[in-house]
Amino acid sequence: MSIFSQSRPAIDLAANCLAITLAAASMPIIAGETCQHPGPASIAPGSNAFACGFANQVNGANSTAFGRGNEVSAASSTAFGHNNFIAQTASTATAIGITNFVTQSRSAAVGYINDVTGINSNAFGGALYRMSDGQLINGNYVLANQSNAFGLGNSTTGMRANGFGILNVASGRGSNAFGGAYDEGDEAGLVRNTASGTYSNAFGTGNQAEGASSTAVGFRNRTSGGRGNTAVGEGNIASGLESTAMGSGNEASSIRGVAIGSRNVVDGNSALAVGYGNAVSGTFANAVGAGNIASGEYSNAFGNAGRATGVGSLVVASWYDLDGNGQQSFDLDLDGDGIVESSSEFGIAIGTSAVAIGAGVRAVGDYSAAFGVNAVASVDYSVAIGYNAVADREYSISVGSPARMNQIANLADGTEATDAVNLRQMRAADDELGAGIAAWLGGGAAYAGGVFTAPVYVIQSNNYNNVGTAFGAVDAALTDINQRIVDAGGVQGERGLSAYEVAVRNGFAGTEADWLGSLQGPAGPGGPQGPEGPAGGGPRSVVYDNDGRDVLTLAGENGTTIGNVADGVAATDAANVRQVQAGDAATLASANTYTDTVAVQTLQSANDYTDSRFAAWDAQLDSIQRGIDDRFHQQDRRIDRQGAMSGAFAGMAMNTAGLSGQNRIGVGVGVQGGEQALAVGYQRAIGNRASVSLGGAFSGNEKSMMGGAGFSW
Repeated sequence: MSIFSQSRPAIDLAANCLAITLAAASMPIIAGETCQHPGPASIAPGSNAFACGFANQVNGANSTAFGRGNEVSAASSTAFGHNNFIAQTASTATAIGITNFVTQSRSAAVGYINDVTGINSNAFGGALYRMSDGQLINGNYVLANQSNAFGLGNSTTGMRANGFGILNVASGRGSNAFGGAYDEGDEAGLVRNTASGTYSNAFGTGNQAEGASSTAVGFRNRTSGGRGNTAVGEGNIASGLESTAMGSGNEASSIRGVAIGSRNVVDGNSALAVGYGNAVSGTFANAVGAGNIASGEYSNAFGNAGRATGVGSLVVASWYDLDGNGQQSFDLDLDGDGIVESSSEFGIAIGTSAVAIGAGVRAVGDYSAAFGVNAVASVDYSVAIGYNAVADREYSISVGSPARMNQIANLADGTEATDAVNLRQMRAADDELGAGIAAWLGGGAAYAGGVFTAPVYVIQSNNYNNVGTAFGAVDAALTDINQRIVDAGGVQGERGLSAYEVAVRNGFAGTEADWLGSLQGPAGPGGPQGPEGPAGGGPRSVVYDNDGRDVLTLAGENGTTIGNVADGVAATDAANVRQVQAGDAATLASANTYTDTVAVQTLQSANDYTDSRFAAWDAQLDSIQRGIDDRFHQQDRRIDRQGAMSGAFAGMAMNTAGLSGQNRIGVGVGVQGGEQALAVGYQRAIGNRASVSLGGAFSGNEKSMMGGAGFSW
């Protein structure tokens, strides 16, 4: 509610002052209901009321009016001055000065054109005349209960609010506005201190505190949006939730974002920017220095113009004038192929958990790291160390580039399976491997001083100097043997073993008769009685079923041929020529089969032996390779630990460099490739011309110590 919206009499400051003076001079020594004076009489119809001056009216009981044109309608109230007004609802109120208005109980208005409409509220001061055009600006205006306005043109509309100074506005419950307004030339251009949020505070000039429990301190700072924001300094904006902007021209628009310094922008939740011109948009990201960007979640950018865009990435960087033109170039992706250009002159960490430390370094791949000057780690899990180093293969560490290769010097002997090895160890391993291979090859092979002496294998009176040709000769000989065995057109071989001899070789024990007997099966059942045969012949005839005949001798000096002999069945049956020939053929076939089997088994045994020797050789070479791989892996870990300790030393030094005390203690942490390190240091300043320091860093079982002293004169 503005006092200009009410009907008020015209104000004449000179006349008002004269009226107050005359009224005071005309007061009687002994008070009555009214006092005598020239001009319009005052009236005091209220019980025990008193009016003294010009045209005063006191309607409230036990109330008093002094001066000119005052009106007191409430009980136990007092108006002193000119044209003051105390409403009937404002018991025990006070109005002192010129054109003050009090409408609620236990309130007071003191000064010039103050308006108090709240209970237990106060306004001290008055209206403001602008010097540029003499225009009158509202006096103090107190609307809410238990509120106060002190100064010129303040407005307190919030309960328990306070406005102190010039043209402050405290509209939030429990809010405070202290200081003054900033005049840009006309009334519409006035920028006031405004505390509109519940329990908000605006201190200084032209500040605005809009959110609950927010604070704006300084010149033209603003808090808005959520609760608990803080803006301190000049031209800062804190518009998030519990965000903070301190310094000049900073903006924190996120949840719990913090921007400290000048022209920093933080819109990532729980993010931090400290320094000049930093921009942080990643959640839990940090940028410290000048011109850094931290856009990846959990990313960190420290130094000058670093770019940390990957999740969990780290940049500790400065500008590197790559082309020597003295101008900063930030060419991320000129041709749109997704690859950061080599012309970029700033430290960049794009990959997830990437680390870039140095001037103009770029860590593009996920979990990559680049250290030094203009080093590039372009693929995942790569590490580039040193000037112009390029790491373009996954899981690789590069200390140079194809155009500029560098040595790793002073490398200790590897002790673990995955440690890196130096040249001394490689030569020793080479000698050991060469000697082992020479021993495996045999044939007089030898290895000494890096020189290998070839073996000599003698096969069928021929010399062979390598394993391949030697086994080729063996294979040719075995092939020839096999061919001679199976080739039907070959030379007739020696007589094969008989069936009995084959059985003996296969483990049969006994005579040939025993073997033949073993071939006979069990006797079959007896057959039925046959019919009676014809009568026997003469004396020379043979009766076969005579039990007394054990020997049968046929006549003829050259033997007698018995024709039409059927194939024998039982073991004691006579065999005909056909059966004998068939038996001989079976014996020959058995001998051939045995010979073939033995030859094949011999060849297979030779092949199996050769395969086993080569398999053993291959297994031993694999074991050596695994050992070398393990040593390189351990070396990777040691390099990561050294890098983490370097980062920890840098963090320790960074946080103690600007301290001014005689005793300085710094602590820093570092991380690289999954390895963490802690560094602790102490410095003692001896006057202004000398200092001593010592410190140490630890990472796993790796340790590093430092100490130093400095003097000046």
